[in-house]
Amino acid sequence: MYDQATEPGPAESAVPKRGDVMHGEHTIRAVLFQEGDWWVAQCLDYDIATQAKKMAELYYELERILVGHIVVAQEHGIAPFTGIPRAPKRYWDLFRDALVKLEPVKPQALLDVPSPVMDLRAAA
Repeated sequence: MYDQATEPGPAESAVPKRGDVMHGEHTIRAVLFQEGDWWVAQCLDYDIATQAKKMAELYYELERILVGHIVVAQEHGIAPFTGIPRAPKRYWDLFRDALVKLEPVKPQALLDVPSPVMDLRAAA
């Protein structure tokens, strides 16, 4: 049986709690893979995904959805990603077994909020 507690994850002190507001950098791990004609980015620590027709567009889409979560959380005075569970085990397995580890990406800030650093791996 799959136990999410056994998966590697952020340090307990790094897990956002209600009332916390994100300041500074936050690293988001994600696995990238193709599904039909689409490229998919699935985050691991938070079950958030997005897709695009081209890999180059995927970076923008991933940043857009993550920054959107951060902005909404700030507007509500809660920590970003509060209440979003971790991704299912199959995505953690894809990430662990990925043949290509991409350079961590520090995206362009879309708004005046801290954009997360993305630790991305491409899976076959």
